[in-house]
Amino acid sequence: MQDDNNYEDIHATTDLLFELANTSRYAILYELSRKGEVRLGEVAKALNLTMQEAHRNMARLVDAGLVAKNTNGRFMLTEYGMLTARQLDYFRFIAKHRDLLRSYTLTRVPSVFMNRLNELVNCRVVHGVSVVLEKLKALEARAEEYLYIIVAQAWYEEGNILIERLSNGINIRMILTNSTIVPKEIIDSDIPKTMRRFELNGVLQTRIVEGVGAAIYVSERQAGLMLPNLSGIFDMNMLFLSEDKYFHTWCSDLFIHYWNSADEAKGVERIVKVVE
Repeated sequence: MQDDNNYEDIHATTDLLFELANTSRYAILYELSRKGEVRLGEVAKALNLTMQEAHRNMARLVDAGLVAKNTNGRFMLTEYGMLTARQLDYFRFIAKHRDLLRSYTLTRVPSVFMNRLNELVNCRVVHGVSVVLEKLKALEARAEEYLYIIVAQAWYEEGNILIERLSNGINIRMILTNSTIVPKEIIDSDIPKTMRRFELNGVLQTRIVEGVGAAIYVSERQAGLMLPNLSGIFDMNMLFLSEDKYFHTWCSDLFIHYWNSADEAKGVERIVKVVE
């Protein structure tokens, strides 16, 4: 009996995916998710479809139970259609970045966040170490209220930026891991001593976790997300970046997830990987 139920579930799922596999029907669902209720002619115009094409594909969606026609003659998503449409951005994100995901991984991120990948759809990708560092520098330098940072790899100029921000009263929460890379020139400089002074004042809070699935950079206006490569190394060569509120929330929530499970950082030099 259980096997029969599994087969029925699989059959229903493949039927749904078959409807979504058509470009026009996919676009209609997306349009309805954005606008709520539309007339057939409005759909045809918005998606550059003939009335015949719009009617045929809308009828398929109605037959599949994804769309219904209300008493005003407008089409709208059913509950089934609404829940389906909410996942379209999930597939858009992974399909858009399918080539990038050959080199980088999300599998080390907690599953609850992988289930929310639809929130990341409105981001841009920055490639190249020098460009990534410039974008992170700008994100941190423009912060006016706070910074949340999971440090993948520190660099000297960043240390000075953070000190400048702290001097201006910006609250910073920073998470280090046992894989965080810190150049020896930072350890040998006055930066650690200055950072400890801000920690004593409560403006800077630092915690340590054993490992993370992503490096996070969040200010009140922008967020950046860096994934490890397939070897688990943050190579600083790729960065997702966005001002989108859903992207920002996802990154903030992931930071808080790690922050709440982290320990107070003591003896930073003994925690991080110091390199020449």
